[in-house]
Amino acid sequence: MLFLLSIAAAIVIGSRSFNSASKEAGIFDSNESGESQEAGISATEETDDSALSEEEFNNSGQAKAIEKESDLWPVFEDAEVGFSVHYPQDANLVDQKESVTEADGIYYKIDVRDFGEGDLPRDLSAEEAQKNVESLSSGEFGINHENSLELSQKVRSVGFLFAQDFMVLSRFDVCSVTMERTLLFYFNNKQISITAYAPINVLQKTMPEYFISDKENCGEQSRWNFDKQNEFYQQLADKKAPADIQQWFDNFDKMAETIIFDHR
Repeated sequence: MLFLLSIAAAIVIGSRSFNSASKEAGIFDSNESGESQEAGISATEETDDSALSEEEFNNSGQAKAIEKESDLWPVFEDAEVGFSVHYPQDANLVDQKESVTEADGIYYKIDVRDFGEGDLPRDLSAEEAQKNVESLSSGEFGINHENSLELSQKVRSVGFLFAQDFMVLSRFDVCSVTMERTLLFYFNNKQISITAYAPINVLQKTMPEYFISDKENCGEQSRWNFDKQNEFYQQLADKKAPADIQQWFDNFDKMAETIIFDHR
């Protein structure tokens, strides 16, 4: 609504005609074949002596409404592989080779690799990745070495593909506290993962009931109450978590809906 009002305010009252400046909407739409198209705005029309009312302006074809918040998000595009995705405005996009250790911010990492690439124990071999392709094509979750929470493991559609959707809440040892949500899929012979990292300080402050003190193993650092991790995930899935953490979770779903593949 603010977008439309700001354009309407630019119309000069008392002038018999005006030339509206072309505007780039920055919106990517999909046609039936899944190809992305850039939608722009351009108009040159005559008006009467008074400014257009909001309703008249909305119906005049001079503006395209922003239907979703994610339409205004920044865009990551990999032209070589052939896909693009919008990610939340409040997120920091980090290089796929960087390690995320920050506790306060929201981070997104987009990792694109060949099958079998990687040297960590949790990395899939080329054979395992191929088995995942076959599993996902049948709507099955497949193989996962990410120490993900089993309850969170879902198969979801991403465009014309299926993807693994899962959460990781801890790594390495009993004191490890993280909150990651990953979407993993395969396209053009590449393994692609998009991971969102939540602000741990905000998480522990707003949802302390899911953490316990373990001074013997962790000192002053609180750790997950592993017996309540399923309950924690279910609260997110039911949209009953505190606002900041719930928005982080929900924005991931909105992000997944913006993925567009380039058919070549």
